[in-house]
Amino acid sequence: MTSIKKDLENSDLTIIIPTLNEADNIELLISRLINIIDNNLFEIIFVDDSDDLSTREILKRVSSDEDRVRVVFRENQRGLSSAIIDGLQLARYEYILVMDADLQHDERIIPKMLNLIKSDSELDLIIGSRYADGGEVVSWNTSRHLLSLIGSIFSRILIRNNLKDPLSGFFIIRKTFFKSISPNLMRSGFKILLDIFISSRTRLNFKEVPFSFKRRHSGYSKLSLSVIASFYLLLIKKILKTSPRY
Repeated sequence: MTSIKKDLENSDLTIIIPTLNEADNIELLISRLINIIDNNLFEIIFVDDSDDLSTREILKRVSSDEDRVRVVFRENQRGLSSAIIDGLQLARYEYILVMDADLQHDERIIPKMLNLIKSDSELDLIIGSRYADGGEVVSWNTSRHLLSLIGSIFSRILIRNNLKDPLSGFFIIRKTFFKSISPNLMRSGFKILLDIFISSRTRLNFKEVPFSFKRRHSGYSKLSLSVIASFYLLLIKKILKTSPRY
């Protein structure tokens, strides 16, 4: 990969990407991101929990070759939410995009998401949505669709909001807003967007941008039913301990 030297002082966007054994996805993802948003200055922060040496070697190489790529290697830690929180704490710029490394999130909607949040100072979040009008999931079987539908319905009940895709892992958030809410977020868990809505003491201003949730390019899902159940139990306990938010 050709080294790109650019002044980051006026950058628009920090992209946070947690990784866990994603060796076959990283270089293609970086190439796609640079291709779609190269008219903006930006940085990419990978937060890596891998025990796969090949993933770590690739991340070391690309961060050495590409000035806009930074890597945080976490030792003896795993967890999607905590990885995102750690990355967000390091972000240099006001607009922060969170996305997965498996190429299921459609990078082509990132410019639209960024333009929306930059054009409206009242917005806290822009969410890439599988379930907003025009969105879709193209790769799941019936049982996975049903599990996601049940999870989304239950999540909307928890947050008392009309957010159509509360389990999305693809969103842009303002750094100033994140800093105000970060002390309330759980480091355990895997759906930080849902936790953000639950943790907010005020009703959030957001928009959803539909996208097509693609097939995983390589690797495998790290979720299990026990992980999902444990996460929801933690959220319920959190809600019971807090007073009404609004």
